[in-house]
Amino acid sequence: MKSQYFGMRGGWLCAWITIACGADMTLYGYDQGVFSGVVISKDYLRIHNLEGPSKTTLLGTTAAIYDVGCCVGSLMAMWLGEVLGRKRAILVGTVVMSIGALLQSPIV
Repeated sequence: MKSQYFGMRGGWLCAWITIACGADMTLYGYDQGVFSGVVISKDYLRIHNLEGPSKTTLLGTTAAIYDVGCCVGSLMAMWLGEVLGRKRAILVGTVVMSIGALLQSPIV
């Protein structure tokens, strides 16, 4: 029989799920904090052709799309939680959030 949840049960499983959820929320807050500083930088505005007062709507949409994605993700979590169960849905969410954070990280 295959070992579920990396062989953890009870208190240890609950602790690691809590750590994973805490990391997800920390990354969410960090992403929003960093992005708020990025969208006002002159280089970002110039590279994405968002300079000038006529581009404020597009800039607002660019900043808000992250929150829209989070809203869609939370709505999908309702369905995913029913299909996969709470623990597996959290694991899927953690993986997706981690991949997103890695894709946004600067390559040095």
